[in-house]
Amino acid sequence: MKRLIRLHEVRSVTGLGRSEIYRLEGLHAFPRRVPLGERTTAWDFDEVQQWVRERIAAREENLKKRVDVGRQLTRARSGAAKRHGGGQC
Repeated sequence: MKRLIRLHEVRSVTGLGRSEIYRLEGLHAFPRRVPLGERTTAWDFDEVQQWVRERIAAREENLKKRVDVGRQLTRARSGAAKRHGGGQC
């Protein structure tokens, strides 16, 4: 059975404000609401959790890329320093 959560819990789970949730949903970058009645909506809890997991995975991937770039820069600087007499040009 799917668990549906209302806006206050979505805000709690994601740390986002109401406007940002609706903005991201409008950009198709956040799970869509499920209509429950004429004026009532909720979100699928599993979908919201998956969205959070994807943000964490993206952060980890971005961090890995930054570390790789940092290593490449360090190697490039080290190689340039060796070619120019230990960094004293």
